[in-house]
Amino acid sequence: MNIFVIKNIAPDVPLGEVIWRLLPFVVLVTLAVVVLCFAPEIAIWLPDRVIRITR
Repeated sequence: MNIFVIKNIAPDVPLGEVIWRLLPFVVLVTLAVVVLCFAPEIAIWLPDRVIRITR
């Protein structure tokens, strides 16, 4: 949906170019989700550290 918002903000830019420019971000987010699926302790590491420091 955000791709179409970007397309409407810059109507002179072709939709294919918008998608091509967003591809690295999509790949990074997908990679982050895969890593967090296999190692969920990464997601709770920082909150766990903060809770330990404040107690």
